[in-house]
Parts: sequence; structure tokens; C-alpha cells
Amino acid sequence: MTDPHWKRPTAPIAVAVLATLAVSGCAPAPLPDPTFSSQPVEAPVETDAPEPEQTSGAPISAEEAAEINASWGRVVDDRAYQMPDGQFVLIKGGEPLPENVNQAVYGAVAPPTDVAFSTHVFNAANQEAMNAAIEAQEAATGRKAVVVIHGMGASPDGSSGTPMWGVAGGNDDYTGTSKEEALAAAQKWVDQSPSGRMIIVVDAVG
Repeated sequence: MTDPHWKRPTAPIAVAVLATLAVSGCAPAPLPDPTFSSQPVEAPVETDAPEPEQTSGAPISAEEAAEINASWGRVVDDRAYQMPDGQFVLIKGGEPLPENVNQAVYGAVAPPTDVAFSTHVFNAANQEAMNAAIEAQEAATGRKAVVVIHGMGASPDGSSGTPMWGVAGGNDDYTGTSKEEALAAAQKWVDQSPSGRMIIVVDAVG
């Protein structure tokens, strides 16, 4: 059975209600304007987004580089490195050297090392040139270097020898036929201070 409370009113009743409203002069109150508010609206406050952290190997300005290097003092501090084209890049302290810096370091050290170890005949000037290149890269990166070299060792009697793998620098000397053992000796030294040491691998004889 249908509830009479929910029946739609008949037309005569609806007309009577409208007539009563017209006679009494009562009109429905206007609805408030939804676009109007008595509260003041303030413009949103704009805040500067935080600067993204620079990654190791990212380009930086000469001014930033000078500031970074002026405050450098520990192996865990950031350092600025000047690439061969003159651009400065960031080296993050406590992280491995970025690949672009690794390539630049190798490019500086490999040529004089190739000259010094491509022959069994010892040449003091060639050795000094290699050492100077290594020291320059140590100063530029802020990290001490050990060089794993595949080359000809100097023979006391002047005879030619067999190319060997060896370690220049560090405190675990190795000379032999195994690249893996040479790298292991170098890595043992680097592991004593990973943030402040690096390995450079140069094959002077192929």
C-alpha cells in the first residue's frame, strides 16, 4: 500500500498555495550569491622551490669552483675539477670519481706512462714526466693515486723483457703476469681510504 505522505499534491491544492502566497505578499527569500564571501581572500604566498642537489660530475661555474676549492680541506669534502676543455665539474666528497673525471684523469696520466713503460730501457726524464702527471691529477682531484701498469720493466743489463703487470704507488707492491692480482693489490690500498684514493689503469704495451 502506498504511503499517502509521499503522494504528489493535486493541482487544485497547489494553485491554492500559490494564491495564498500572492495575497499575503510573502515571497521566498533570495538565495545567497555563491560567488560572494564576506571573508577577504588573500593571494597565495609563493615560496621558492629548493635548489636541486648537484650530482657528482655536473658542470659548475668558475666562481662556484673557486669557492668550493677554497674551503676544501678533507677527503670527504666536495671538490671542483677542471676538465681539459676548461669547464669545471663537481666531485662529490665521499663518492667515487664520476666517469667524466675518470676519463680526464686517465687522459692526463696515460700518455706519459705509455712512454715510460713502452720500452725496457729506463729513461729518467720519461719517469719524471709520468710522476708529474700523476701528482698533478692527485692535486686536481684531492685523491691519492695508485697506477696499475701493463708495461716493460727496465732491465739492468739492457736486454728486452716480457711485459708485466705492476703497481706504481700504494704500499702493496706487485710485479707479475696477472692483471687481477695487480688490481687486487691496488684495491687493497684504496680500500684503506676509499674517499681519498683512486686507481688508474694503463696498458702501455697492449
